[in-house]
Amino acid sequence: MRAVGGVELRKVEPSDAATFAAGELDTVFCAHNEWTFGTPQEESVEWWTRSLGQSDAELTRLVALVEGEAVGYVDLHGAEAGTKELGYAVAPSQR
Repeated sequence: MRAVGGVELRKVEPSDAATFAAGELDTVFCAHNEWTFGTPQEESVEWWTRSLGQSDAELTRLVALVEGEAVGYVDLHGAEAGTKELGYAVAPSQR
């Protein structure tokens, strides 16, 4: 785990699926991230569980924690050497 300004980063775990799926219940979060609002939680958790269990050489994802609570994630994505896209998501939107 690495701490940066009160935010800690750690490797993604399968148990994080429910935390990430909960973002789909937040209309503001979904609008900003271009996610579909209102996906049934069971369906969303299943999707995240599959996604987190797959290896992707083009994607590095870390969970962001504040005071030990998962609040989102940080991604580095891309296939080109030396060029990566940095992304992040934090939910709920009131944070």
